[in-house]
Amino acid sequence: MRRTVATPSPRHVSSAAAHDWEPMMQSVSLRRATPDDAERVLAWREEPSAGHYQPLRPTSAARLRQRFASEAKHPIDPHFIGTATFVIEVRGTPAGWMTL
Repeated sequence: MRRTVATPSPRHVSSAAAHDWEPMMQSVSLRRATPDDAERVLAWREEPSAGHYQPLRPTSAARLRQRFASEAKHPIDPHFIGTATFVIEVRGTPAGWMTL
């Protein structure tokens, strides 16, 4: 499942100043993490700044591959219970991850 959200221009900014906001008005999408994302997510998790905002237990690419494959077996619907990991993409380029 992929969802795209366009960042709207702030209402309090004049139309002339809104042009300055254009770089921030990018397409952002979320998609479920797949086993192919394991190495990339592991690299993001190992960035020193990542642990600053959330506790991250040490893991391996193999464990992440296994986890993402397991998560994919459970569709996200109104009755979903569990954990889902998403890759955040900006203009189609992976930019980060989040787990809900």
